[in-house]
Amino acid sequence: MVQKINALTLLAAALLFSSCSGDLQGILGIADGTIAWSRRDWSRASASFLKVAESGPEKFSSWASYGLASTWLAQEEYDAAMSRLSLIDSSSDPDLAAGVWYQAGIAAWRKGLESEAAAFFRKSLEFDSSALDAKINLELIASKRESERKVQSGSAPGVNRSDSEAAAQDALFEYIRKKEEDAWKHAPENQLRNSVQDY
Repeated sequence: MVQKINALTLLAAALLFSSCSGDLQGILGIADGTIAWSRRDWSRASASFLKVAESGPEKFSSWASYGLASTWLAQEEYDAAMSRLSLIDSSSDPDLAAGVWYQAGIAAWRKGLESEAAAFFRKSLEFDSSALDAKINLELIASKRESERKVQSGSAPGVNRSDSEAAAQDALFEYIRKKEEDAWKHAPENQLRNSVQDY
């Protein structure tokens, strides 16, 4: 009986590796790159993503290119990241498209290109309207622009850059506080009772 199970296991493994070895290599390459990225091992992440992007199965190459661009973005290689993002065909995957536009927004923002960053974050929201990070970044850009407009028009004399940054942070913290308050208001009552211990 044990021999039959072992033989069936070996047969299933052989079929798995022979029929979709390319898919498996693509999945393992992206997984390896993701693990390396989370450990901040940029060279290993780049190598893993690049291998899948350049020679892996086509259905994984876009995601591998996205991982490669994210790796370069983390290393402050903004031009390289933007170049790689522009090569990604994300037309068939809205999640990938939202991520590509969001990463492009981050790269543009870090390069000091506010208008382009705002446009990229808006484009990301077209593919995923629930993308909280894109919404927050878009709001921070709008808040910064409004503060700068007030300074230029003279309606807020004495306001300097640190004040506008403080206003943006206040807006962000107010938004987070409101979201947490809404979550508490809509939590089931028994869940709230169970989360508090009586002493």
